[in-house]
Amino acid sequence: LTNPPVATVTFDGNGLYFNGDEGQTTNTVKYLSTITDDTERYSHTPNIDNAGRQDGSYTLGDTKTSVITIPGASRLHVSMTYGDGIGYYSDDYVCFWSGDIPTMTANSSNCESGISVEGASNGRYIFNSSYNGTPKNTIEADIDNNSSVTFAYATTTNSGGNGTGYGYYAVVTGYDADGNVIYLPGNKIVSGDYLTPSTGTTHRFLGWSTDKNALTGTYASASDFALDPSLTPSDKITVYAVWSPIIDISYDGNNATIGSMQSTDNNGNTVTLSHHNIIAGDSVDLYAPNYKKTGYGFVGWSIDKDAWTHLTNDDTSDDPIIYGPNQTVTIDKYIVNALDEKTNTVTLYAVWSPAEKDLQGNPVYLQHWTGCSALTPTSYDGDTNTLNVGNNTVTALTDNRDGNVYTIARLADGNCWMVENLRLDDTAIITVSNTNNPLVVNGTVAIKNSNGNTYNHLSSNSMSWCSGDDESEFCRGRSYLNTNNTNLGGNGMVASYNSGDYNSQWYSYGNYYNWYSATAGRGEYDTTAIMTASGDICPSGWRLPYGGYDNKDTNGSFMYLNQQLGNTSSDGHNWLVFPNNFIRSGVFVEGQSLSYRGELSAYWSSMHTDFWNAYAAWLNSSGTMWASGHTPDSRGGSVRCVTLAE
Repeated sequence: LTNPPVATVTFDGNGLYFNGDEGQTTNTVKYLSTITDDTERYSHTPNIDNAGRQDGSYTLGDTKTSVITIPGASRLHVSMTYGDGIGYYSDDYVCFWSGDIPTMTANSSNCESGISVEGASNGRYIFNSSYNGTPKNTIEADIDNNSSVTFAYATTTNSGGNGTGYGYYAVVTGYDADGNVIYLPGNKIVSGDYLTPSTGTTHRFLGWSTDKNALTGTYASASDFALDPSLTPSDKITVYAVWSPIIDISYDGNNATIGSMQSTDNNGNTVTLSHHNIIAGDSVDLYAPNYKKTGYGFVGWSIDKDAWTHLTNDDTSDDPIIYGPNQTVTIDKYIVNALDEKTNTVTLYAVWSPAEKDLQGNPVYLQHWTGCSALTPTSYDGDTNTLNVGNNTVTALTDNRDGNVYTIARLADGNCWMVENLRLDDTAIITVSNTNNPLVVNGTVAIKNSNGNTYNHLSSNSMSWCSGDDESEFCRGRSYLNTNNTNLGGNGMVASYNSGDYNSQWYSYGNYYNWYSATAGRGEYDTTAIMTASGDICPSGWRLPYGGYDNKDTNGSFMYLNQQLGNTSSDGHNWLVFPNNFIRSGVFVEGQSLSYRGELSAYWSSMHTDFWNAYAAWLNSSGTMWASGHTPDSRGGSVRCVTLAE
């Protein structure tokens, strides 16, 4: 053609400029639609040429699947050329299927459903199956009336003859209904210069999009347009640079009474916890708070400073997004739009729930509370994998043993859970009326056992934690790891927050209890039988959750809640989000070693499994939960309490 039609693409800097030139915010490039090829090619193995030769072997016992599609084709022709050096005893093979089936793998049962190819009675072709063990150089197969073909490739699992496997080179040609070859369109630049955007110091370039407000780029460079068959001659489009501001994330206590987000690094230096150099699409693990607000429970983090008011009013138009204290959050438009452009910082504010009071202004206590059924349960939306929270799903109640306030939420199982870790310490007096059926010996609550004496409070001398082989009752009765200043002042508010061992407490992590103390002495620490403790250190009217893999149908168990969160297996990824608010508080391992804080956690159940172990619900770094009956009962774990809705 003398004057072939061209596609015109205008690149718009979208508010920023190119290559350091503030005067140039747009440039235009014209593409000519050309015929580039009539085949698709693919190989599972590296360094292979058109003849099927390669200069190395692949992994034995490997299997891979690929799908090739030629748009508009009603028939595909596949030509396979195999690599050199396949041994006589090799059992490498490839299977073919019509259609886009990326989940298919190469095994005997799957291959039976494949398309028959030369040298095989079904979809499976074994490399040395023909010609007396000598592999045929090329096999061919026609796949009719479909625009995709799936290959699954399996390599030998034994050394065979030469102990190596060599790959194949697949050439796929598409034909239309009249038998004509379908050529794959491409584009090449015929005029104009493609300019690379300047990233600058305040923003990062993420690509190009026809959507001016996009957060992610559809095209990364000019070459992406050349490979885009949707860009046809005479098209005239404008694409906009997608920029993400480079942001920092900081934390604000939002009128907290005490505390700061300070931590100690590996060198012993005090640092303020925050996130730096974050862009749209990045994921960050939020830090659990080290703030306390007297008379309030912690609800979560939000960019909305008035999130509690907006959550609990009847106006759904201003419902806030609230994040769990330790949730993994993807930086989206909601967060980017909250950026303070003067400081390039997004602030997350602590959300606080005021403790309930009765008509006389007195605290409403956790003990024997009967208001669970009046709260709206969290609902799980399987289509969006989100949790929906009502304006009265969350409240806060007071523990009458020590005055601590805890946020309470009615979760997806319909029950009410404390969504903060228990902070009960040795200052609290434990009685049969304020605690869930504690062990009583000779008329005294026997939480602490020392030289035959019983006391009705937790031991304050618990830094001498039980070692792994110490099964004495004295050790088991040392129930509370006393690392936290009870008034949360001074150095008690400074903690190390990273991998490793720690010697100071972080307020939101609560305290750590071995299983014997978590069950208020009701846990028979030396039993060899599976048993469920009949009491625990939860407030009266509350209890430790049930444990075990087989409790999926047991109301009040971790696994039952897991199911209601949309997780049908033992794994689930909704535990860290609001309003569940589980956190990775670490575990106190035998031998006085607080480990894995910020990485994982163990929450005690009421079930014991054998002489040394009890069930705990474990959370890992991704927020996945699994129940483990092999958690040593002398280990320091966290406690969450539940009460069943009436």
